[in-house]
Amino acid sequence: MVEPLALSSTHSYFSKVPNEILAKIFLAGTKIWKYGIWTDGNPPPGLPFPNLVSGVCNHWQVLSHGTPDLWTFICPPSANVCLMWMSRWLERSKAMPVTILLDDRTWALKSNLRVSGNITLDMMKEILGLLEDCMHRLHRLDIRVRLIPYEPMSQILSKATQLQQLSLCQWSGERTWFNGPSQGNSFSWLEQKPSLIRLRFQGLSLPYTTHLTSLDVHDLQLTYSDVQALFGANCCLKHLVLHNLYPIPLSRIPAQDSPMRVDSLCSIAISSDRAHTGARQAGYLFPLLDMPNVTYLELDCDVGFSVMFGKSLSAAKIDTLKIANRLPISFPSHSAESNDDIQTIQSFSNLRRLELTRVSTKLLLDKPASIRPSREVTRQRSIGSRMGVIRRATRIEGSTNGPSIATTWPGIRSILLDTAIAEDIVSLIVFIQCHKDVHTIELSTLAMRHLAFLKRKGDAIISIPYKISIRKSGFDFDDSEEGVTQDVEQWLSNMVDLKPISVLDNLLLKDADPLLQLP
Repeated sequence: MVEPLALSSTHSYFSKVPNEILAKIFLAGTKIWKYGIWTDGNPPPGLPFPNLVSGVCNHWQVLSHGTPDLWTFICPPSANVCLMWMSRWLERSKAMPVTILLDDRTWALKSNLRVSGNITLDMMKEILGLLEDCMHRLHRLDIRVRLIPYEPMSQILSKATQLQQLSLCQWSGERTWFNGPSQGNSFSWLEQKPSLIRLRFQGLSLPYTTHLTSLDVHDLQLTYSDVQALFGANCCLKHLVLHNLYPIPLSRIPAQDSPMRVDSLCSIAISSDRAHTGARQAGYLFPLLDMPNVTYLELDCDVGFSVMFGKSLSAAKIDTLKIANRLPISFPSHSAESNDDIQTIQSFSNLRRLELTRVSTKLLLDKPASIRPSREVTRQRSIGSRMGVIRRATRIEGSTNGPSIATTWPGIRSILLDTAIAEDIVSLIVFIQCHKDVHTIELSTLAMRHLAFLKRKGDAIISIPYKISIRKSGFDFDDSEEGVTQDVEQWLSNMVDLKPISVLDNLLLKDADPLLQLP
């Protein structure tokens, strides 16, 4: 047995390391704590790395306190020590740019509380008073509390000349909306702060800010005037994330001869639930736009792709597609909306990355669908006819003489699948067999379990106990036949880099606990 080293011996090793090297080690550890732990979806630890190393010995304490870079990411572990924590870290960070994160939901999660609300309005005012002296070096501020004191917050933040990212999220139930310049606003200074390029807000009324490159909004009903202001001639928005986007009545979707072109937008992430809002006879305004440069698309919706976007996207440009939970591509094949979505998504000819989370692959990974009858519709008709209007059911047919499954996304390189359905795994394997350039497959824990129950004979796959059998030739077989093996996981690993899902890097997760860096 190897005896553990005594503390004095350990200290003697490090006492020979130059201070410059130790400082770099401290910085590396702080970076791992800051970017590693904070991106795995868990609450931050109670003892951050800078506090850990500063408590080892007097030498490390003096060295760490004299290394301002260690103290620039400030996130108090609870409301009880918030003021003391912030005061000490702000002092130790000297003149360095700082990031401050105050997330009431995270503290509640750590304390196993059912309801957040540790930070009161009075405490928020004290915090703002503490921040006043460091406004000139505030680089990022993320706040998520029950109530935000509008006037004190506005007065303090208007002095933040270097502010690049701002999150103002209050979960008091107030409405989220944009406020035009003619309506007056406590946060009108946002329009005169060109350094601010990333904005996240919830439960507030904020003005339009045209110099943003990243916008993340919760519970918004995007109106036509909002679209005109956000995507006007001076738009430089690259990343748009809309959580729980509310649809608008069809009567408020205007007729438009030509779409509004938005060249700057590169990534879009949207979650929306029409059933939750009770707005089945409603629609969205993205079909009024032309967004030719969008390459990243992330959806968690109970509405179809064509309902949400119409013809606003360029199918040849999308290289990353992430779908979660409710997009109705797994509806029965007689669903016209499902057929439209499948046909549109399969037309993404340059798709490189596909992520499906609790979405069936049965129809999506099938051969390209030929839909009868054809539907050549105008942009305006496509908006109105898809919303709550009963249409004649269409049918997907796979022609034996038509395009094969290999023509769907010929350049795809990686697929992530989170499913509990064995048939989805079988469909995925058949798809991979026809796409030799796929090099990475990531599966959830439940999906991985199915691999242990799958059997094969050559390239034919069956699952147990459901007897799902698929082969490229269409030939079925009995799983008791000679030559049937239960080594699908190893066989699949020889074709691709097969691994479990680790951390989902999704834009819709950027409001997790804690709030994360916006793109």
